[in-house]
Amino acid sequence: MANVVNYADKVSKVIEEKYLHTLLTKDLGVNDPTLEWDGAETIKVPTLEVGGFGEHSRDGGWNRKSVSNDWTPYKARHDRDVEFYVDKQQVKDTNNVLNIGNIANKFIVTKSVEEKDSYRISTIASDWITNGGTPVTTALTASNILTIFDDMMFAMNEAGVPEEGRILYLTNTTKRLFTEAIDAAKMRNIADGTTTIVRGVNNLDNVKLVPVPAARMKDGYVYTDGCEPAPLAKQINMLLIHPSAVMPVLKTQSIYFFEPGQHTSGDGYLYQHRELSDILVKKSKNSGIAIHKNA
Repeated sequence: MANVVNYADKVSKVIEEKYLHTLLTKDLGVNDPTLEWDGAETIKVPTLEVGGFGEHSRDGGWNRKSVSNDWTPYKARHDRDVEFYVDKQQVKDTNNVLNIGNIANKFIVTKSVEEKDSYRISTIASDWITNGGTPVTTALTASNILTIFDDMMFAMNEAGVPEEGRILYLTNTTKRLFTEAIDAAKMRNIADGTTTIVRGVNNLDNVKLVPVPAARMKDGYVYTDGCEPAPLAKQINMLLIHPSAVMPVLKTQSIYFFEPGQHTSGDGYLYQHRELSDILVKKSKNSGIAIHKNA
């Protein structure tokens, strides 16, 4: 039997690129380059702290302040694997449609992407609440949605969160409410003769809007066969976030490909894929996240 080859190192960059093109949450990044792995599952997160200015003395001397760089260990929480087997006759019978390459690609751009988006959004919400965040639960209407959004933006402004780069992930139902609210505001402005407001449905006050299927914006999931919303999961309607508030993690642990005769599972092709992934909310940047969800 031929030597077993782990293709993880060879194709991990290709997989990251594929996620960058297919994840709805791709703007949060795929894998933070500042993270270090300590063993197979533990991530070391850097925390750099520096002192501030002191009053300068014209008599000479400088205000020396401290600099510290600590590494906080985290264990990657989302450890997943999958295996596909295809009999070699099936590959011939389907004119090569059922080859392992097609199956692996289909899995990554559909099942894996859907699960990653769902896991990321629900995990950000959960960790943000654990860190002290309080979601808005007021029922959304076309009459109040702009005010609720403005309140979220104001809180971030007061906390010093950068205005540039903020992203609003929202359900399609929520986006429709924004459209209705903006249309109503435009009609009022036209009626009283004032200038039409500059608010687009894809970019709101310089915030990028990213519509997400409602099934990927729940606050809890069951990860048995792929991912499904948990029975008591609540709907997350809006996730306003600055990417600097989170650290994405992705490690392609193992990718094995066996041709017929290289394994004992049957007379066919075997594909095995294991990934470790997570998304970490920085406690010091909790104010860079705001959430609206159903009560």
